[in-house]
Amino acid sequence: MKSTIEQKVMDLGGSAQQWKPTFQSPEIVDDLPGRIPSCEEVDGVVKWARRCQEDECEEAAWNCDVHLALIRKVFGGAEQKINAMLCTTARPSMYFKPASSTGQLIDICIYNSLGQDEGLTNKISRFCANLETNNSINHTDYNPLRTRLLLLSIETKKPDTGNNKAQLQIGVWYSTQWSFLQWAVGQRLKERAKLEAGKTTPEVEADTLACLSKLGFIPGIVVRGHRWCLVLSTYDGKKTTLWEEHQFGTTATSLGAFCVIAGIRRLTAWAKDQYWPWFEKNVLD
Repeated sequence: MKSTIEQKVMDLGGSAQQWKPTFQSPEIVDDLPGRIPSCEEVDGVVKWARRCQEDECEEAAWNCDVHLALIRKVFGGAEQKINAMLCTTARPSMYFKPASSTGQLIDICIYNSLGQDEGLTNKISRFCANLETNNSINHTDYNPLRTRLLLLSIETKKPDTGNNKAQLQIGVWYSTQWSFLQWAVGQRLKERAKLEAGKTTPEVEADTLACLSKLGFIPGIVVRGHRWCLVLSTYDGKKTTLWEEHQFGTTATSLGAFCVIAGIRRLTAWAKDQYWPWFEKNVLD
């Protein structure tokens, strides 16, 4: 891949020097989720992104032709356990979203299909049997996500859309997620407390917040046209804080698109290696 990219850059009259920081040492094993698409695949998405910008396309066109297209080149076909889907109609659960907010939505998510292990399937079924969960292991009753764990949420906007609307939407989404997790962990600890004499309600609540603090933060992505930005949400037991965005890639250039791919794979790895084990231990077990 390295030699192919460098040769392609030089053939186009560019400098391979600017690409050097993007390559890992050959001794490092690439065990991140998904794969690195070919130069031709990435260039194809970049061309679509430029067309969307030139034609002043609506958000839906950007989502289908650029954002989801690039992510699916990373994760492959529908048979892959970890993959991405459009979820523009996935609403935050009415049980857990802030009372004063409307149903704010995200656009794309990366998920983990969990139904391939019988023991895990039984855990999910028991958890979803509680009516307050909307029959889902996530903070939304969107049917395709009912038994697929949401790993990474992505909010998209047209290039000329201001920051406030996107931050409001993903802020409400994450506030709902933290509220759902607090409830789910609390339910599990309450059930355990019934079997352990002497556990008081304040102690259970303290244990719940201690479990949430081990998670630390939940990352997400806000995309505005070409720009891909990392956002982080944290929770202190009373309020959700959405931290300032940080751009990590762009579909305006091939180099920027490869940066997007690297960011997506690393964030998905965090969700697979950190969030999912935490969720299984503190919510499903």
